Amino acid sequence: MNLLMANGELEAARMGGHDIAAVLESLSAHYHQVMLLRDREGLSIAGMADHPALTREAVKSRRHRARVLARECPDR
Repeated sequence: MNLLMANGELEAARMGGHDIAAVLESLSAHYHQVMLLRDREGLSIAGMADHPALTREAVKSRRHRARVLARECPDR
């Protein structure tokens, strides 16, 4: 599973063996959802934006914020 992808690199590797599930669970629901749709389900940004409540811009913004929050998570 390619969790927390950034610039084509597996960012999870930078987490030094910390519990990725705990980090994802610490995210609010809308950030968690976007990360799972992209990294577990493999949906593209356009595919995620097909969801009625999401625009392409919202997806990109939420993915960016989720990665930043995951890096700062105290569970890391």
